Amino acid sequence: MRNAILFDLDGTLLDTAYDLTMAVNETIQRYQPKKHFSIEEARRIVGYGSESIFTHLVTEYVPQISYETFRDAFREIYLRRKHQGTTFFEGVTELLAHINTKKIPWGIVTNKQRKAQNNQQRNSHY
Repeated sequence: MRNAILFDLDGTLLDTAYDLTMAVNETIQRYQPKKHFSIEEARRIVGYGSESIFTHLVTEYVPQISYETFRDAFREIYLRRKHQGTTFFEGVTELLAHINTKKIPWGIVTNKQRKAQNNQQRNSHY
C-alpha cells in the first residue's frame, strides 16, 4: 500500500483570510456601504466552500441582491486582487521541504475554483 499526505489549501497551507476579507468588503461596499466583514469572521468560514460562504454573506450583509450577483462580483474582485495578502502559514514551507526531502508523496485537495487556484500556484514555489 502506498501512502501519501493530502492537504487542504485555504486555511491549512495558505492563510487566505486577508484576501478573502478585502474582496468580500469591496463586494459588500458596492451594495451596502455601511456594512463591514471582519478578518476574524473570514478565518471562521474560509474552509466552508464558496457556496456556503456566499449564502451566508448575502443573507447577513446584502440581502437585497441575489446570490449570483454577489458571487459574480466577488469572483471578479478576488481574481483581480491576485492573492496580494495570501501567505503560507508559519512552518508550512519547512514542512513541505521536509516531506519532499523524505520523498513522501503529497498533494492538495481543494474546493477553490480552478482559476483562483491557478493564480495561487503561480505565486508559490511549490
